[in-house]
Amino acid sequence: MDINKLIAHYNDNYTKKVFLTKLSDKMQNAYILYLHDYISELENFSDTFLKYLPFYVRNSDYFETLDELEDLDTQLTSRSKSMRKNSRVIPQRKIESDGIYGELFLDFYLRIVNARNSIITYANKRSFDSNVESTGPDNIVYYVDQSGNINICLCEAKFVGGAANAKNALVEDIIGRPATPGKKDGKPAHISVSYLNDYFQFVVEKGYNIQEPDKTRFKTFFIDLNSQLDAGNDFVSILIKHNVCVNFIFFAAFDSKQRSPDKFKANYDEIYDKCKQGVTAMGISNYKIEIVFIPTENSTMDIKRAMEKSYE
Repeated sequence: MDINKLIAHYNDNYTKKVFLTKLSDKMQNAYILYLHDYISELENFSDTFLKYLPFYVRNSDYFETLDELEDLDTQLTSRSKSMRKNSRVIPQRKIESDGIYGELFLDFYLRIVNARNSIITYANKRSFDSNVESTGPDNIVYYVDQSGNINICLCEAKFVGGAANAKNALVEDIIGRPATPGKKDGKPAHISVSYLNDYFQFVVEKGYNIQEPDKTRFKTFFIDLNSQLDAGNDFVSILIKHNVCVNFIFFAAFDSKQRSPDKFKANYDEIYDKCKQGVTAMGISNYKIEIVFIPTENSTMDIKRAMEKSYE
């Protein structure tokens, strides 16, 4: 099946299940909030997760064998259930600590809602026998804007209980967490030169994925990137040299009764300000920051349990 037909299927049948109504703050359009049908929330989140998992995990070649004469959702469900239960790529982790829930809906937001293209797939990020979280940003995608400029999006996702927990977790990704004396429980700042340089060394070694029409535009950037990474591992300086616009996207689903962006202004502001400080410290001047919230009616644990129940 042509991959664009599959994308169209997700757009036509699943986008409105979670991303129904887009709102943005009146003073800051980088602060985004999505509403959905709260009465059918458990069903809609579960159905979207179940059908979208194969697209999130695998690259486009995996879908060439989909039969256009058979029901597409039936085929996606079958592949999703087999993948979730049997794949060595998807770690079998406790529901409380599994990051795949937020990552999957972030990917749907990026690649279906906003038509971005992935640079590295979920499967490529993982070792076949690993049962821990993948390193690096939760997602990295790209697009070419209307002016023909390259945009790279570095993204973080959370699916947690409460707006404060979502904000704190995203801020921790941005600024890091110092280790407790005598323990190895520290966390590096994701918005830093050293972290991004190390991560893109990993991306280049794993193999990045650029769509055919965009390869020519990216060619000089990646030639320079490969050369510099081999010589000095300085991805950030290549971004600056080629004037690549870096989009920092922070995505969170959390339970809350609030349904308006202005009710979360303090949360948005802290995430935005911490990111801006980190970006400025790296010397990047061509950037955008976007923060996307999805408040849910049910507790996020109940939604995760409903998503897992669909695999029974």
